[in-house]
Amino acid sequence: MMTLPNYSAEGRMLEAAAIAGVRAECLETDLLERIRAGDVTEANLAAKLEEWKATEGHHFFSATGASLNAEAVAAFGESRTLTAQAAYFQKARRSSDQRNG
Repeated sequence: MMTLPNYSAEGRMLEAAAIAGVRAECLETDLLERIRAGDVTEANLAAKLEEWKATEGHHFFSATGASLNAEAVAAFGESRTLTAQAAYFQKARRSSDQRNG
């Protein structure tokens, strides 16, 4: 017999992940797949979010790495400003230039 996903629980987990800062493009794709596969549950979601946040460059939180996370939130979060966006791109470019020699 086919079982339906628990849409209510999925919604709660996706909302909690969004509040924790998971990038929007990851919510309905990778994270939802992990939830439906049973890898992420309501019981272990908080621990998984902390684990992923602590992982340098984890795609759920930043495509650029932990060193730019705070700047990314300031530049693109709810209280974003053009000044913060300019600072973010300048720092990201310097970081990229250092990695590429």
